[in-house]
Amino acid sequence: WDLPGNNTPEAIFEIQESQDNLANLIIHRTFMPRDHWSLNGNSAWDRFRVNKEAFDAHVNMYPDDTRIDETFIHSYYINNVGDTIDCYPVNTETRGWPWIYKHRGSDYDNIRNSDRNLVVFRYAELLLILAEAENMINGPATAYQYVNMVLSRARLLPDGSQSVEPVDWSNMNQSEFHERI
Repeated sequence: WDLPGNNTPEAIFEIQESQDNLANLIIHRTFMPRDHWSLNGNSAWDRFRVNKEAFDAHVNMYPDDTRIDETFIHSYYINNVGDTIDCYPVNTETRGWPWIYKHRGSDYDNIRNSDRNLVVFRYAELLLILAEAENMINGPATAYQYVNMVLSRARLLPDGSQSVEPVDWSNMNQSEFHERI
């Protein structure tokens, strides 16, 4: 989700945004915590949150995954109060859920006017659909290739090196592969 991240080869279909587009006020503000106030005094709406079980499953399966910090908001600053709020998993009470980090704009504090496109369909999603279909038809032996293409790309770090997480999939039966995907 590095910025700038619009119109990359990863995206098959994106809704084009600009800071002048009124629609992005709704799209991007729905993914940010309500009390995350921007520098220009606009509040987010906190309509969509990450399911805690999905967050826990990701972290438990890939504890050293470098993508975690670029995927989830762990804390945010309340500009009009001057305080930082910790999110899930540190805070399980007031803000007891994780938030989606990828919808922030290039100016993270300017939630009203984001220039971040809304990705509707990604290449990685296509590969995972292919993996699921291949597993259902022929089993996992030929389906691993699609999942592992996604995972190998996820291991690529900004400096060109590879992280160890997430590891390639292997040694599953058809039912295990289906459940995991």
